[in-house]
Amino acid sequence: MSQSTQRVLVSFIGRGTSPECKSNVPARGTTQETVKPSGGYRTTRYIFPQEWQESPNVSIFGVALLRYHEECLRAPVDKWLVLGSPQSNWDALLEAVPENLWDTTLGQVHDEVSKAVKAEGTHKPSSASGAGYLTDSLLEEWSRVLSERLQPKSIRCQLIGWCEDPAAQLRMWSLLSREVPENSELILDITHGFRHQPMLLAPMVVLLGMLKNITRVELYYGALDIPAPAEGGARVLKLDLFPELLEYIRSVGILQTSGDYEPLGSALIGEDQALHHQLKQIAFEERINRPINPNRVQSFLAEFQRAIPDDRPLRRELLDHLQKEMHKHLQPSHLERLLTRAEDAFTHKDYLVAYTLLFEALVILAVRQEHPGRPESSLDYQARMEAFNKVCSREEFKVLDIFRKARNALVHASQPSGEGAQEVQRALQSEEELRSLYTKAREAAYKLLHELEQSSA
Repeated sequence: MSQSTQRVLVSFIGRGTSPECKSNVPARGTTQETVKPSGGYRTTRYIFPQEWQESPNVSIFGVALLRYHEECLRAPVDKWLVLGSPQSNWDALLEAVPENLWDTTLGQVHDEVSKAVKAEGTHKPSSASGAGYLTDSLLEEWSRVLSERLQPKSIRCQLIGWCEDPAAQLRMWSLLSREVPENSELILDITHGFRHQPMLLAPMVVLLGMLKNITRVELYYGALDIPAPAEGGARVLKLDLFPELLEYIRSVGILQTSGDYEPLGSALIGEDQALHHQLKQIAFEERINRPINPNRVQSFLAEFQRAIPDDRPLRRELLDHLQKEMHKHLQPSHLERLLTRAEDAFTHKDYLVAYTLLFEALVILAVRQEHPGRPESSLDYQARMEAFNKVCSREEFKVLDIFRKARNALVHASQPSGEGAQEVQRALQSEEELRSLYTKAREAAYKLLHELEQSSA
C-alpha cells in the first residue's frame, strides 16, 4: 500500500436495546466507575470469516473490526469514522482503547460524554438534532482523546442525526466526502445504527468511489440475528459481492455513456492476463481507428465465454451485455464496421468520432463507385477527393458537401467559410441541427451502399 493510500473504516453507531450496565474496570487514576448509557449494546464475541482466536468480547462491532484488521489481517486502519445521532452510544467507544492506556483525562471526557448521552436518551421528546447535551464540540474532544491513545490511527466521531430528511442525508454525504481522502481503501461496518443508513451509504459509496478514486471497498456485518458457530458468539459476514457490484456499476456506467467496453471487460476477466492483453489491444486499435479483424474479436469472445464458470450468472449476463457492444467489430466488411461504429458513437453523442467515421465510410463508398475493383484507390488522396466531389455533385447528395465541411470544422476546430457556411454554422450551434445533418448523411451513405450492391449483383 502506497503512502498516499489510507484505510478508512466507516461505522454507524446506534442506541441499542440492552439495559443500563456498569463497566467493571475503572479508568486508571480514578476511583469512580465508568458508566455506560441506558440502552447500550450487549457485549459479544464476534466470529470472523478468517479464523482469529483473539476476537474480543465487545459491545461495539467496529472495535472488534479495528483489531481484526490490525492483529489478524496485518492491515491496520488509519482512520475510524463513526457516524451517529445525539442518542448513540458514543461513550462505548472507550472499548477501543486498551485498558493500560486509560487515564484521568480519558476518564473525565468519557464521563462527560456518558452523562450527555444519558441525558439525550432520557429527554422527551427525543429528536434528530437532540436536546443540546451531546454537542459537536464534545464529540470533537472525545475524538481527540481517543485518537491520542490509539496513534497512529485517528477516530472521528460525527453527528449525522437520524438521516430522516434530505438535509440530514446531505450532511452525511458531506461528512463522508470531507473525511475520506483521495485514493482511500474503505471498510464499511453496517452492524449498528438505523437500518436505513446503510441503504443511504451504498449509493454514496458508488459516487464517492468515482469522485475520490476509492481503490478498494470491504463490507462487514456483525450478524447477531444469524445463528452463530458452534463455539458461540456472533457471526461476522463479509459481503464480498458488494465491491464486485460497485466495480460493475462503474464499468457499466462508462459503457452506457461512452461506449467504452474495456473497463467492464477488465472487471469481468479477473486475473487472466492473456485475455486482458487481447481486450486492451482491440480497444486500443478501435481508439486509433485501425482495422480490426472480426475473426480475432470472435475468437476473443469465445475464449472469454469459456473462461467464465457456469456458477457465475452475473458475470455471464454482463458478458452478454459486453458482447452486444463489441458486435460492431463482427460486421462482415470494413465498410459496414465503420458505419456501425459511427452509429454507436452517434448514439453516445460522441459527435467528433461519429462524423469522422461516417465521413470515412462515405469516401470509401464514393471511391468504390468511381473505381470498382480497385480497393487501393481508397488510400489515394487525389482519388478519394475526386470521387467524393463527384458524389456531392449529384443533386440527391448535395447535403454531403455540407456534411464534409461540418466534419472539417469539428476535426480542426475551424470556422466554416464559403458556400454552405451558414448551414454548417447552424449545425455547430445546435445539437438538434448537428444530429439532423448527421442523419441525412447517414441516409445518403446507405443509399450509396444500396447502389453499390445493385451494381455488383
